[in-house]
Amino acid sequence: MKPTIMVLGVYHMTDADHEPDRQAEILEAVGKLARFQPTKIAVEVPVKRGDLLDRDYRDYLAGPASSRRA
Repeated sequence: MKPTIMVLGVYHMTDADHEPDRQAEILEAVGKLARFQPTKIAVEVPVKRGDLLDRDYRDYLAGPASSRRA
């Protein structure tokens, strides 16, 4: 069986992530990912932030959303 792949690209904006329109776009993307139910995810992140991403993922796996940092 051939794998099914979803490619999701987003515009890289820093401070605009908190704007209401941007938040709606983020929620839409998250909903699409949830419906797709991926078994593997690749994330583009600068090498110097890799440890932070790994830590956040471990925290996500370890506990409920209320215990994670915002």
